[in-house]
Amino acid sequence: MRKSNIKKSCGISAYDVFQFLLLLVFQGKNLFRFLNSKHKDQAVSKNTYYRFLNETSYNWSRFLLLLAVKVTTAFDKLTRPERVQVLILDDSVIKRNRSKSVELLARVYDT
Repeated sequence: MRKSNIKKSCGISAYDVFQFLLLLVFQGKNLFRFLNSKHKDQAVSKNTYYRFLNETSYNWSRFLLLLAVKVTTAFDKLTRPERVQVLILDDSVIKRNRSKSVELLARVYDT
């Protein structure tokens, strides 16, 4: 994170803030719902998270690149050297034919 100029001068560490936000993504929750739940005592104020995400001095592009390199090297260690190495990113959509009136779900016509 420091290589991408992501650091905080005081308060909770930048690593802790990032780790919390990443865990929210993998749990399928958003910050607003979490802060209004019974577990809100585990989090700091929402302004801390918003300031962290909107800080202009942080180089998010570099951070994502360094993170991707770290993840791919970790996967390299898990496979045998003689195996073919590929990374497949699939952006196909899931059909939801009965979701006309549900927010963010609708029929998708994929060509």
